[in-house]
Amino acid sequence: SVPNWTLQKCMLMNGTSMSSPHAAGCVALLISACKAEGIPASPARIYRAIENTAKFVDGLSTLQQGWGMIQVDKAWE
Repeated sequence: SVPNWTLQKCMLMNGTSMSSPHAAGCVALLISACKAEGIPASPARIYRAIENTAKFVDGLSTLQQGWGMIQVDKAWE
């Protein structure tokens, strides 16, 4: 989404100001799914699911990508 004051319909943004809301949204999806299915969701359990299912992106170093790209569907499985 782009604020109205930019007078643009779209904007390319990146960095931590974009990755943090994205990661928070992924976590929110997993917590919501756990609640809907009656599955206990602790912070450690969510963290471990995301960490263990992250996809390593070829061509990027660990320093550039951390644990990799979050895959909410795989983390839910």
